[in-house]
Amino acid sequence: MFKELYSITPDFMDERQRNKLIVDNTINNKFTVPSKSDLGRDIKTIARKVNKECDWYFNLDRIESIKISCMPPIKYHQPTVLLEEPPENNTGHQQKQRKLICFVKLNNDSENIGGAGLIIKTKLGTQELGKMGDLIIIPAFVPFMFLNYGADPQSRLIYLMCIIRGLSFR
Repeated sequence: MFKELYSITPDFMDERQRNKLIVDNTINNKFTVPSKSDLGRDIKTIARKVNKECDWYFNLDRIESIKISCMPPIKYHQPTVLLEEPPENNTGHQQKQRKLICFVKLNNDSENIGGAGLIIKTKLGTQELGKMGDLIIIPAFVPFMFLNYGADPQSRLIYLMCIIRGLSFR
């Protein structure tokens, strides 16, 4: 099977880059980053390397989207799998499926007083992944969820999420 169910690249983004994305999201209402930007190229380069190192060997073609998401405080959340979800813009995506999901936690834990972050379920139970600025890459079929227990109404999780597509599984 696979050697690993996820990969973590420590300190992928420094504080200056994270703060710029947070300001763009919260003040300038910018929710996406161009796929062909420097950030997109860096993510895709690391994803290709991790794809081989973890023995996934997926066919990786292009970045579908890079989004900045702000998760408000919630009590419970069902695990999510992004494999079957249709792409936002269906043009040019024939014979392509989501292969890898990449996350970077942008905000500080002091803003998220109420809970945890990105959680995946493994054979050993659930596990929280990464810290602020780490690039977390998981295959699209691995269930994940964001936990934020909602103790403080001002707490929030801000993540950068990148979806990489490739030729369909056959």
